[in-house]
Amino acid sequence: DQDERYNMPIFFRSRPQQALFDTLSELHEHSSKCRDVRRVQLDKSQGALGITIGNNDGEEGVQLLSLLVGSIAWLAGLQVGDIILSVNGVAARTHEQTIEQVDSAEGVIELEVVSSGQS
Repeated sequence: DQDERYNMPIFFRSRPQQALFDTLSELHEHSSKCRDVRRVQLDKSQGALGITIGNNDGEEGVQLLSLLVGSIAWLAGLQVGDIILSVNGVAARTHEQTIEQVDSAEGVIELEVVSSGQS
């Protein structure tokens, strides 16, 4: 028997090697379920954010539905389909609540964002 991931014959493993292998396998499974949350800072004093958001169909956060090319959000690397998880550390639960948070914030706002498909 051969373990394809580590190119190591299974019968050559000692107990400590097997324990380490089992731990690494669990970590690999866990990391594949993790998502890549990134923080994006947008300076509202530079102009309009240029985004349209909507509720995320019962999932966490709100979804970025459209993005104006050349806008602050576009320049910051946001993409249509991204999920906004929070605004300035406050969870983005609904479209309306998130709009209120963005509108009431002054200067630089920080969004926690995850690419679509990772939420």
